[in-house]
Amino acid sequence: MDAFFAWAFSRIGRTVLKWAGLAAVALGFLWRVYSAGKDSAQREQAEESIKALRERNRIDDHVAKTPDAGLRDELARWVRD
Repeated sequence: MDAFFAWAFSRIGRTVLKWAGLAAVALGFLWRVYSAGKDSAQREQAEESIKALRERNRIDDHVAKTPDAGLRDELARWVRD
């Protein structure tokens, strides 16, 4: 243990520890940026999923409220003669 302290307080040891500390801070910053980007992408995906669900429910409600004859007429537009 004494050898570590002797090395750490030497000129080379202080330099190595300084650069290791700076590298750790930089990696921590990069990790936070990566994590924030990942959270943002997940949030956007969840919002798109909610929009798709609302659209699907709106269409389902429209189909449920349309009378059978109206559905047949609407579907007939999509069928080739």
